Amino acid sequence: MIESSGYQLILAEGRAEARAKGRVEGARKVLLIFGETRFGPSDDAVTAMFDAIDDLDRLKQLGLRMLKAKSWQELLGQPAPRPRSRRKK
Repeated sequence: MIESSGYQLILAEGRAEARAKGRVEGARKVLLIFGETRFGPSDDAVTAMFDAIDDLDRLKQLGLRMLKAKSWQELLGQPAPRPRSRRKK
């Protein structure tokens, strides 16, 4: 069975899938490291957004956008947080 072509095909597909997942995980980590260097620490929402991206091409696009973005929100296309209003006491 181990030498059957069907079994070998399944193993090859599994290895290819694992490599693809590894590339995505690596790209996420690099983008988070670069983003934290550029924009400051990421919050839970930013981390969750990156964790939800499974498309390597999308991560590459974000890497290119990072060159021009000025914040995590701009990079991820989120509205900027509203400044808190100061009430006089």
